Amino acid sequence: MNQVERGLSVALAASLLSDAPRTGLCMGAALFHGSRLLSVGANRWTTHPASNNEDFTRSLHAEHVALLRRWHYDAPSRMTLYVARKREDGTLGCSKPCANCMALARLAGVRRVFFYNHEGKPEEVLL
Repeated sequence: MNQVERGLSVALAASLLSDAPRTGLCMGAALFHGSRLLSVGANRWTTHPASNNEDFTRSLHAEHVALLRRWHYDAPSRMTLYVARKREDGTLGCSKPCANCMALARLAGVRRVFFYNHEGKPEEVLL
């Protein structure tokens, strides 16, 4: 298993930690420096406490959680972020990070991001 396959499989495993209301919304992220795993993250869903409506939710993206957890460790820049999502039918879903998560990753020192595209194939973005 090469590093990209390993990173994406760790991100898929991290997606199981998500508390999303549906399986298809579960996202996971894994942050590596070389072959060293620094942190993992899963998206977090919450309903606003002042709301009586279940539809009013906010979420914290998996990439953001992984980057926040990374601050507990002293790691150099040039990190790699892997992001994955499995749909409810078991196939791999598009897990391309949003523009905000890409900007946060760049600021944190991430240089490469791997994710699954719409066809379920790995893609890479250099930051």
